[in-house]
Order: sequence, then C-alpha cells, then structure tokens
Amino acid sequence: MMLVAILITPFKTFMKSQFVDLLTCFQRIFPGYYLINVTAKILQNTSFSLDLIWFVITMMLTSVPFILTVWIKLIKKV
Repeated sequence: MMLVAILITPFKTFMKSQFVDLLTCFQRIFPGYYLINVTAKILQNTSFSLDLIWFVITMMLTSVPFILTVWIKLIKKV
C-alpha cells in the first residue's frame, strides 16, 4: 500500500528538491500522478483536459504488461 501511495501523491506539490524532481519523473509513468492533478484542477475550476489525456495514455501503457501476462497465461493453459 505504501508503494501505491508513493506513486499516486505528487511530491512536487509540497516539496522542492532535486530528489523530488527525480521522483516526479518516475511518478509521471503511472496514471495516479495525473489523476491527482485532474482532481485538483476540477476543484479549482481550471482546464484539466491535458492531464486527462495523459491519464488515459499512462493507464493504457501501464495496463499493457498486465494484459500481455494474462493473455500469455491463457494461451499456455489451452
């Protein structure tokens, strides 16, 4: 659970350092980073379309390894 929380909460919102910039680059790979940004922008009544697009893209890209793994296991089962 802690790993999931680390990947979802963007550290750049409450800290500034080189290490946080490195973590932010890593967090941008996962959809949770963009989901938090979308939620914040909805609450602030600002445009969230770009973050929503990135959310969908990262959701699809991070789902591919899982889908391939399940697909390969189903093929080997048959």
